Amino acid sequence: MATWRADQYDIARAAWIGDYLDPNTFLDLLVTNGTSNHTAFSSPTYDGLLRAASNMVRFAEQPEPLLVKLKQPARVRELLRRRAIEPDGAASRRLLEQARSSLLAEAEAILLQDEFPILPIYFYVNTSLIAPGLRGIYTEVELPDGTRSSNLLPIHPVRDMWFEPQPR
Repeated sequence: MATWRADQYDIARAAWIGDYLDPNTFLDLLVTNGTSNHTAFSSPTYDGLLRAASNMVRFAEQPEPLLVKLKQPARVRELLRRRAIEPDGAASRRLLEQARSSLLAEAEAILLQDEFPILPIYFYVNTSLIAPGLRGIYTEVELPDGTRSSNLLPIHPVRDMWFEPQPR
């Protein structure tokens, strides 16, 4: 563990489970000097993409320094152009979210196509055998704002499970 923490290795095993429904749950792991970055990977462009994605309103005010570094800047430019003529509100937020997704896709491409500081070789799989009439298994969870999202961590508190009688 000491050599791993000191980045003194050729290959090491690590694991992470995405705990929220956003690419950043994994992408944030490899930010330069991040507490979870044990790869010694560092990329100013990658860091800039994640920083921009964390505050899209600020990025939209001055996007060019980062846009010139993108492989496919046209889509982000177009989304930001459309957002500039939209009144504030849901449409504007949707356009910023699409632009954010494009920035995160560019960051992902740096990791998986250009630099490749990690090599995912194993993916966790969860299986469940659910009996007819078993209730309290949640494939979705309700978020604090009232929206629903996938239950990424298959957490099903046993205290909340029960059986309903099944007709014969």
